[in-house]
Amino acid sequence: MLKTVKTVLTLSVLVMVSTSLAESSGFLDAQGKTLTVNSPIKFYIGIDSIPRDKWESIGKAVELANYELGAEKIKIGGIYISSKQIKDGINSITFSNDFQDEQASEQSRSSSYWSNGKINEIDIIVNTKNFDYSNDQIELVVTLKTQFKKIFGK
Repeated sequence: MLKTVKTVLTLSVLVMVSTSLAESSGFLDAQGKTLTVNSPIKFYIGIDSIPRDKWESIGKAVELANYELGAEKIKIGGIYISSKQIKDGINSITFSNDFQDEQASEQSRSSSYWSNGKINEIDIIVNTKNFDYSNDQIELVVTLKTQFKKIFGK
């Protein structure tokens, strides 16, 4: 005599939900209102301007900034090739020798592009014209960490 055994399978469906959060940034619009930014922000390393031996320092800056911000708000999304800072929708980190004389004391700067109260792109440009990061990785880490924290008003 044969017995029929029925097996019931339970399927679990995993729904991926975006973990991006809109939060206040350290940037203001023309009317003085605080802009929002979705975090975590993915930055891309400009490989045409940043030597490969500096990538580890960028990673350390991200790690320290996230630690000091108390959450993972900054990520490295990958690498990209771009010779100029333009409104391309990519959050970038690049080195530049194009700082003007009146900007000689700036180690780095960030530019944000926004609409409707929300930041759509942030580019961080590190001044390699007036600062030499070839032997001082700690200085590069601190410079970038400071820029990352400024995004969130810290």
